[in-house]
Amino acid sequence: MDTNRFWALIEAAKTQASGEVDVQGKLLTLKLVELTEDEIIAFDQMCYELHVAAYTIPRWTAAEIVNAGASDDGFFYSREWLIFQGRDVYERALRDPETLADAIVINPDWLAECECCLSAARDAYRNKTGRELPWRDYRAPEISSDDLERFRRTNPFPRLNARADARYHA
Repeated sequence: MDTNRFWALIEAAKTQASGEVDVQGKLLTLKLVELTEDEIIAFDQMCYELHVAAYTIPRWTAAEIVNAGASDDGFFYSREWLIFQGRDVYERALRDPETLADAIVINPDWLAECECCLSAARDAYRNKTGRELPWRDYRAPEISSDDLERFRRTNPFPRLNARADARYHA
């Protein structure tokens, strides 16, 4: 599976789902079931690689701002959400998490999280084969809590903070 095909699958499901990430996950699963077993495994691997690439102190800080907090699990789910936003949003956010201000929905009940991106391949593989997806070794880089706290104190994302504040006062 090449990068363009991966993102085309994400974008196609996103377009059909009209921004509803749970629906997007179900649509993506249906699209993945149409692929070969090897392609589903390759999609899953690429998804995990993108997930790990987004595991940075600036991205964690941005997730905390957007969602008014981000535990380990919350940061995990925010990276799934980020992948579901598509290639452009994902790549811009990796270069500059401040760009996530453009993706925030002004609604106090909205969260930039989902649990369905990584499960789409697993569900598709199980639906197609009746077996579990082969285990992959998932290792995120280490982030020290001291480094994370030092970065948080710099308040590096003024536009993102302002947009997140507007969301909570909508």
